[in-house]
Amino acid sequence: MERVRSVEELAKNLRTVRQEQGFTQREVADMLGINRSVYAAWEAARRIPGALRLLDIAELYQVPVNWLLCRHMVAGFLPIRAKWDDPCPEEIVQLEQVPCITTW
Repeated sequence: MERVRSVEELAKNLRTVRQEQGFTQREVADMLGINRSVYAAWEAARRIPGALRLLDIAELYQVPVNWLLCRHMVAGFLPIRAKWDDPCPEEIVQLEQVPCITTW
């Protein structure tokens, strides 16, 4: 079940960032050098882009790969804050429990 949720989160994030940046699926597919149907399958959670494609997508949209995958939290560390580096809802509780130590 965890895998299904992750694929659906990836699909949702791909759709969200594309729409917010004003691109169509065809435009993104052309920029990535793939068929629109392949990109549409990613947004519909029917297929998953490979690791190198995820890097290409993150670079295109200027977002962290971890944001696309909704995997910001590493045990014991707070995520690096960036424009698109917001935690998934279930991570907020985890983040609130991690002690924040700053040494400025």
